[in-house]
Amino acid sequence: MSWIERLGQRVLDVLTGDSPARRAFQAELVGGWAVELDGHVVARLSNWRVPDQFWHEFDAAIVTDRPDLRDAMLTDAFWDGPNLTIRSAHSGRTIAVGVDDGPIFAFEQGRRLRDEGTVSLRGL
Repeated sequence: MSWIERLGQRVLDVLTGDSPARRAFQAELVGGWAVELDGHVVARLSNWRVPDQFWHEFDAAIVTDRPDLRDAMLTDAFWDGPNLTIRSAHSGRTIAVGVDDGPIFAFEQGRRLRDEGTVSLRGL
């Protein structure tokens, strides 16, 4: 088996098999995430699901006590903000929104949160 075939098999095992890497990947996603603004937790993401191959969807709960911030979170512009970070509750890994890999939240995110109580992110 060539190195490229071995690499392909390892990736396939992580994505579909019962490997330690797959279990770690799922534990991180299932463990939930915190949405932080300037280092303060403003929302918690839970109940991970994959509605299609490119998106991860979570239930979202706004946890900030600031009324102005709660209102801002229901707008689409808030979710593109440069001061947003999401942090894994499982590993502590962080992703800076719009910095690490471009925008990660779906379009119309404020409406989705307001109407459906969910947020969608590009594959983490």
